[in-house]
Amino acid sequence: MDIGPELDQDYQGDFMTSHLSVRETQPPTSVKVTAASHRFSAISLGVALLMGSASTVLAADPSTAPYYGFQGTAGKTLATSTPWWPAPTPQGTAPAAKPPVSHAAPPGAPNIIVVLADDLGYSDLGSYGSEIPTPSLDKLAQNGLRFRNYTTHSLCSPTLAALLTGVNGHSAGVGFIADTNPGYPGYAGQIQHNVVTLAEVLRDNGYSTIATGKWHLTQTANRVKEGPYDSWPLQRGFDQYYGFLDGETHPQHPHVLYEGNTRVTLDKYSRNFQTSDLWTTKAIDYIKTAKRKDPKKPFLLYLADNAVHAPLNPRADLLKKVKGQYAAGWDAVRAARFQKQKDLGLIPANTQLPPRNPGVVEWNSLPDTDKQLFARYQEAYAAYVSTLDRNFPMGLSTPASFLSASDRGQASRQCPTAHHPYHGPI
Repeated sequence: MDIGPELDQDYQGDFMTSHLSVRETQPPTSVKVTAASHRFSAISLGVALLMGSASTVLAADPSTAPYYGFQGTAGKTLATSTPWWPAPTPQGTAPAAKPPVSHAAPPGAPNIIVVLADDLGYSDLGSYGSEIPTPSLDKLAQNGLRFRNYTTHSLCSPTLAALLTGVNGHSAGVGFIADTNPGYPGYAGQIQHNVVTLAEVLRDNGYSTIATGKWHLTQTANRVKEGPYDSWPLQRGFDQYYGFLDGETHPQHPHVLYEGNTRVTLDKYSRNFQTSDLWTTKAIDYIKTAKRKDPKKPFLLYLADNAVHAPLNPRADLLKKVKGQYAAGWDAVRAARFQKQKDLGLIPANTQLPPRNPGVVEWNSLPDTDKQLFARYQEAYAAYVSTLDRNFPMGLSTPASFLSASDRGQASRQCPTAHHPYHGPI
């Protein structure tokens, strides 16, 4: 398992990475950590080595083979393949008991916080060229490592599965959006049971494990209060969970929330309610509770925010701050971000701005009504990015190693027309 792209010598590191790339090699017989700082080893040792050593041990076990137990056939085409489904776990089946913890955490094991944004573009943070104020994440970037050759799956669920397991999304069983199961192991719609998760490894090594926000690693049919629960967060290594199991929800009025395996019942949401605020508040509460029980026990926090996934409904005060900022249009913003990326050293100084993406027209060719509409779209998006930054859990007094990443680039569905504004220059 090779973690991180090759880092150029001009990159100085501390304990943080804004973007992490996980590339799988088969078989996973060794662990290579590419980093520019010994303090980055807090993540390297706390995540990569624990995950890597577990993967190395399990690689010799035939039950970890990708098609272990599969009774269908997998040919080179769909026509030559035969699907097969294992017997489903009946709804109402009680969740399995958590396995006992095998080891205490090693001395000096770091607290680890992983914050994953949803549909955030490469150039949407100030430290990556954006005009959007993101002071919390920018501060972390200034004191840490920025990765510029970051790659993910093109869809959210496979990226979530890869990040949580250290293997390719297909190998984890989530090669596509985790909504359906067409009967093949690479597309099971949930992390396969012969693949270990980061939370399972760290919990077994003495960590408190906490998750809040978006899960989206459970098939649609199993996202009901009756279960089955075998693919839910608590059954995949987390001690605490608060969030939603689906791929998206409304930031002011989430359709359904779960705490652990129990559906949350709420009569109404408070004024100015935002799900991003809720995920951070719950995460900090869980961490404080865990530290009160055992101050020396390290924790893993996995906060998967639904910001900046559609629908884009930021708070009115944040929206007001960016009013009129995008009247110049996407061509001007794109050029400005491109130049800032050069100034930051993210791209070589001799790089040429590529042509617009197919379907994106010149801003000045648009009628005024479209200009007003698309500028308003970007105002809403920028305000939502500010929401994400405002909720980055920097207020914790407990030292921790932070990892910030995005599950994929910005999504075209956030602009429901043939145009695709503000996609970013990379």
